[in-house]
Amino acid sequence: SVRVVGGEFPFSSGGQVACIVSGRERVVLFDSTEKITREDEVVLDGYVPLSRNAISVEFEKGVTVEVTAYVDSGSIADRVHFPSKWCNISQDRCFICGSEVEITVAWSRVVRDKMEMLLEGYATQV
Repeated sequence: SVRVVGGEFPFSSGGQVACIVSGRERVVLFDSTEKITREDEVVLDGYVPLSRNAISVEFEKGVTVEVTAYVDSGSIADRVHFPSKWCNISQDRCFICGSEVEITVAWSRVVRDKMEMLLEGYATQV
């Protein structure tokens, strides 16, 4: 999740939230050039409406979350890198246009196949 926790909502003129995985591959989770009204900000309670809540990343690479606010003169961006975890959550904050933005990543391991589980001792073969 991406949530503004301090200051004004920096996406009043639009913005983008993207995850950078596997080096340079970008997965855009939010992209809007529309103005977000004050009423919408109240309804969202600071959260940025992401188009999806799950992505896949390589364990060794982690994920970098880039938050961009569109402003009259162009755009302002900040990035936060999260090393991968097998489970649990990671949280960090960045600053955009004087606003504090909290990014939360929930980690869950996806098993590729049953053999991988057997090799790691999570199940017994019947």
